[in-house]
Amino acid sequence: MANSVELLGFYGSDETHALSAWTSTSRDLPEEKRKRIGPLLTQLAKDGHLTPFEKSSLHFLVTSDIASHIHLLKHRIGVSCLAGSTSIQFLNTNGDTSPKSKITIADLWVRWNKGRPHQDTPSDKAYVRRRFQNARLESLDEGTLEIGNTKIVRVIHNGVRQVQTYCFGDGKHLRCTDDHLVFTEKGWQPIGLCFTHGIPVAVKKHVRKVFVDSAQQPEVDTESESWRPVRGYEGHYEVSNQGRVRSFFVNRYPSPTPTLKSLTEVPSGHLVVSLKRKRFLVHHLVLDAFVGSRQEGQQARHLNNNAKDNRVENLAWGTDKQNKDDWMRDHGRPRNRIRFVPILKVEDQAFEEVFDLEVEGPYHNFTANSVVVHNCNAESARYKELKDDKAHVPSDWPKHLQEKLEAHTQESFHLYHWAVRELEIEGMPRKRAKESARFFLPYANQITCDVMFNWRSFAHFLGLRNKPDAQVEIRELAAEMLRLIEATGAFPLTIEALREAKAL
Repeated sequence: MANSVELLGFYGSDETHALSAWTSTSRDLPEEKRKRIGPLLTQLAKDGHLTPFEKSSLHFLVTSDIASHIHLLKHRIGVSCLAGSTSIQFLNTNGDTSPKSKITIADLWVRWNKGRPHQDTPSDKAYVRRRFQNARLESLDEGTLEIGNTKIVRVIHNGVRQVQTYCFGDGKHLRCTDDHLVFTEKGWQPIGLCFTHGIPVAVKKHVRKVFVDSAQQPEVDTESESWRPVRGYEGHYEVSNQGRVRSFFVNRYPSPTPTLKSLTEVPSGHLVVSLKRKRFLVHHLVLDAFVGSRQEGQQARHLNNNAKDNRVENLAWGTDKQNKDDWMRDHGRPRNRIRFVPILKVEDQAFEEVFDLEVEGPYHNFTANSVVVHNCNAESARYKELKDDKAHVPSDWPKHLQEKLEAHTQESFHLYHWAVRELEIEGMPRKRAKESARFFLPYANQITCDVMFNWRSFAHFLGLRNKPDAQVEIRELAAEMLRLIEATGAFPLTIEALREAKAL
């Protein structure tokens, strides 16, 4: 199978590079100044002043053999990053965030790699990393635009880069590099482009849970109210379909006229009633009498998220997931959703240590400071069993050697899948089995990844790999990348300037 490249997107243009160089004077672009862009970029390239070329980004999807993939990783510098002060929040068992579960990405990186400060042992590092790997982060379902969850695969330190604070219209902010991808109504876009062109960015809508202590008991519809005996207390107590309870005893003596029992609110916000010195949840009594007994694993649900509304039409038995989802919906719409907010201004440019996360799929995004951001542009397959069995066979080989390599790769794939099963049977943990069985795979094995460059790093990559003496496979990938970028028409002066400076 041949290696392939797809251009997923790009940010910037010749003007982006020129404006970066002119920032200290004026960012206005009258026609006279626009004519000077070409000579300016050529001068910058020849003098080695390449920082302005870092202000754009190029995003590719590459399917290549392992050897070419290694070359790509060597040159993948300038990737989008988040400042270390960026906060992320883990979800609790109810699928909700809490201030106690907040941590900065810099602190997360330290704990991920070193464990807790007072422990500093390999076993503690493994324990802490396992805890973080099992924790859940908020993630956007790009199909439904609802906030779901994902898990961390890696925490990455990307060195020092220039970051700035992007301030949103709802008061939120995000401190990151200008090429970090954020979700918009137009899909994934670099945040710098969103500010320049006024593209609103997806931000998690702050949803305050309707706490039951502020909810109200609905008015009782006495005309439609019906009563049934409380199971196990027939002849003593009855419960109504409106959530009320009455007793046929007064001071432990039978009474011909039933009296309503007082209901007490517990800290969870639910209502309870005392029957013969035992307390019962009122919604359990209603469901038991009018719907049926609870089956194993079922929970009582308040469909409108008002724990004081114990009318039978508002109650149902359901699963734990259904119970948690109830408060996530408001009048039939997702409560845990996003809205698109414009960026009002950019502040505080500085060079700082930057980080990123790699998270599980299928969408590879998470919320940072409540903003929906993309992960580090690479999906880890470390603990996955590779299923595609793709291999690159050089087109310039003789036919008999191509056939020999194809047979070798097929045998390698067979041994790889066999080793995964065999190692598990021998008692090796499943993750380690899938991870280590790859030693059977050859360098011809193909993987797919998405890779980002800024123009400075892309020029460096092309200068080494789009040359006659470079390995054929990586040279073909580099040439195709350049062709795709040239076809966009966004960087003709940049390409010409770098070629004149012999930087390509």
